[in-house]
Amino acid sequence: MSRKLFYKLELRKKKGIVCPQIRTVCGILSRFRLPSGTSPDVWPCHSTYLPRTAGGHLPDNTPHAPGFARQEEPTHANTCSGSITLRNRRWKAFTLVELLVVIAIIGILIALLLPAVQAAREAARRMQCSNNLKQLSLAMLNYEQQNNRLPVFSNNFTPQVFMLPFLEQQALYEAYNFDEPWDSPANQQIASTVVPVYNCPSTTMPGPQTSYVMLVGPNTISDGASCTSIADITDGSSNTAMVIEATGSGIGWAEPRDLDATKITFQVNEPLGGEVDSPHPGGVQCALCDGSVRFLSEMMEPEQLRALSTIDGGENVDPF
Repeated sequence: MSRKLFYKLELRKKKGIVCPQIRTVCGILSRFRLPSGTSPDVWPCHSTYLPRTAGGHLPDNTPHAPGFARQEEPTHANTCSGSITLRNRRWKAFTLVELLVVIAIIGILIALLLPAVQAAREAARRMQCSNNLKQLSLAMLNYEQQNNRLPVFSNNFTPQVFMLPFLEQQALYEAYNFDEPWDSPANQQIASTVVPVYNCPSTTMPGPQTSYVMLVGPNTISDGASCTSIADITDGSSNTAMVIEATGSGIGWAEPRDLDATKITFQVNEPLGGEVDSPHPGGVQCALCDGSVRFLSEMMEPEQLRALSTIDGGENVDPF
């Protein structure tokens, strides 16, 4: 390698036109000084960093290439110009204004995306709630097909207990003691068991309470005295409510208590705290006697919901 080539490499290095291979060659060559007036015939075939003494210098017996003077190993302050360019380069940091702009942009993106995420989650919970009501309505219809009547509501038992075998809760049904009241010590453990299908996914108070109740009373599917079958529903099974949401009722799923149709206002999501309510925005969900699940808007007139509660009232029910 000639002196001219060495100078060309040094010139390219000073101009910043240095590829990794050239930088490696320059780093090796810069460790040796070419004596004045000497034209090297042999360049060292390899070069490595040599160990230093305690004082930080290379020992006197350090081998070096013939015709070249020994040079100290490059340090942080004494390195080749290529290394100095890389190590002393000052990278520009973020200013306070730029950092605040980035934080503001991130905040705006979160503000825009958060409502969409919450809406998607609520849609999924509402779909699961509809599925729960669908299972309850099918369980009651299967019970009616097997016993020729719908589950009976009485002072001692609730229809939810009789529906357990049709909700894949056969073990819970067999453990229930029908000879004792629902809140007796014998049934206390059963009544405190959480049955997921009886809870709306959007409720803030999950537990042994039920989010779905029946509308009971005169001319309803359960008046507490007679047994009702699907054949007795002369208003039409698609125009008669079977199970409806009442998340704030605080009724236990094993408690023999439902919504008395003679004591409620039939207002959906009443602002002052009504009986028919749900955490879903805009209304409540209701399972009809034909097994379908419908969403009842909070704009529905109370008279229309009252008409849905009867089985033979002959009322005209508007499309909903």
